[in-house]
Amino acid sequence: MSVEDIIRSLVDVMRRPHPARPAGPVEGPDWLFEEGFGRIVVSRKLEGFSLSRAEPGPRMHREIAGVDGSSRVLYFAHGNVALAVTTLLYGSGGAHIYYTYPPLRPFNTSRERPALGAAVLAFQPAPVDAPETVSGVRLRPPSYRGARVGEFLREAFYRYDAEYSTKMMENEVRVLQENEMIGWASSRLGTGSLLMVDGPLFNTPGIFERMRELLGEKPSRLKVYLESWLTLVVERARLVEDAVRRGVDVVGVVKRLHASRVLVAAQGSIPAMNDLSLVQQMVGGSSAGAKPYAPMLLGPLETVIDLEALGLGRLAKYSYYVVLPRHPLTSRVGEFRVFRVELPGPIFRDDERKARVLHTVLSEASRSPDHYPRPISAADRVCRSAAASLAAHVYMSLSGYSIPSYDTLRDAGERGFGFREA
Repeated sequence: MSVEDIIRSLVDVMRRPHPARPAGPVEGPDWLFEEGFGRIVVSRKLEGFSLSRAEPGPRMHREIAGVDGSSRVLYFAHGNVALAVTTLLYGSGGAHIYYTYPPLRPFNTSRERPALGAAVLAFQPAPVDAPETVSGVRLRPPSYRGARVGEFLREAFYRYDAEYSTKMMENEVRVLQENEMIGWASSRLGTGSLLMVDGPLFNTPGIFERMRELLGEKPSRLKVYLESWLTLVVERARLVEDAVRRGVDVVGVVKRLHASRVLVAAQGSIPAMNDLSLVQQMVGGSSAGAKPYAPMLLGPLETVIDLEALGLGRLAKYSYYVVLPRHPLTSRVGEFRVFRVELPGPIFRDDERKARVLHTVLSEASRSPDHYPRPISAADRVCRSAAASLAAHVYMSLSGYSIPSYDTLRDAGERGFGFREA
């Protein structure tokens, strides 16, 4: 179904009389999205953990691809609309091809269109006094036991109930798309290729630490959130495992470390700190961080999600922090670019494969103007522009039928839904 068909379905919903209470964001607890560590999710330093200098050289992979997803939420009187766009940047021999889902022009530069099944939009109706009149009843909760994640909520647009967390709705649409794009991309890459994912290899949300108590309770909204996260995370881990088994190297590149505490949890540092500040502190106090500055690696760390109680085993990933000076003689440690590279177990345990991956990541980042790996930077730039373009199109299509909120009007006028920022 095309984007236009999906929008027409939403127009039919919004042609109804305006509700007495307009829609707005539905909040959820912070630990629903923030990283959580404790009994279920554990982060620890491994033997050989250190900060060492690393010299970048030529990249070690002939084929490199980058995947990124971007999402927006538009608020109207009739309900909230979440949308997502996912981009795949494929590069071989200096040529770059962009695939977007949904396939939007001019962003999709290939004639081939990703045949993904994930929906593009999600709709959450405004609250009404009579629950039976709510048109957007969320479909059955996802199942992490056996079913593929793409097999649930497969309709023209996802429908949620009026009390569902708006941020969780947006998160589900985006991550479902990213998962399917990772599977689609890895099936087309050859052996020895590298697939970089913008963001963690898989998420470690704080709600996992409440898993035992929630799974033992009667059906509840928090339980649905937990099962949704389990579905998204387990499916991502399965897709990565399948790709690695076929000979495709897959890594996660985490750029926003100010909200991350993987290293803080492993170090046992002050909970109020974040990974970025802790890395800067460790670099400043190390001889490896002396002038003239050179690229550095900090690690390794192991992060494990223990799902043995559910019969799903243990999901593990392994991390290094890449520290890149903007200039060899820069005067402040705070001017370093820092990001985390996450590796699946089979790559981490294969010394030759691990060295090849880290070498390519360093090479791509050292030659990039923003000091992030070039496939990630390019995919991010195109994805944000495509998402902003889709948001503007949805806004123009629906604003004539339903009154947009002040925040949506401001985003459309001042920032163009992020298009100007991209």
